[in-house]
Amino acid sequence: MTAAANSPSIDVVTIPNLPSTRFYAGALALLSVLQYFVAEAAVIGAWTGPQPYSRRTGYISDLGALDCGIFNGRDVCSPAHGLMNASFVVQGVGMMVGALLLTGALLCTAARPGAPMGPRTGLWSPWAAATAVRVLMLAGEPGP
Repeated sequence: MTAAANSPSIDVVTIPNLPSTRFYAGALALLSVLQYFVAEAAVIGAWTGPQPYSRRTGYISDLGALDCGIFNGRDVCSPAHGLMNASFVVQGVGMMVGALLLTGALLCTAARPGAPMGPRTGLWSPWAAATAVRVLMLAGEPGP
């Protein structure tokens, strides 16, 4: 009789598929942007200004205002401003992380031998598209 092996079998050990994991993590980061709509609805529901908040005429920054008062002729009072401001941060981080992780897949495609490095006739190469997305995402993020 032989004793059972204490070490795991080579068949049990798995190595994660990193490009697939990166793709799903990037997609999840971009989907986290959807939380904004839930937070916005909750903050609008908590609005205590003398006039109801209007998505058509109100400024989105009014929902994140820290103090109640009159700003530029608008009477603003958003007691759930913390939720709205946290939502803005989560949205920005989700967009940046998603863009970095998902454009990485394009850059891996562009890194293949023989892949074009510049724009083709009327079409962008994967490398140029990924670089453009990263530059535009970073430029579009609000500063401190």
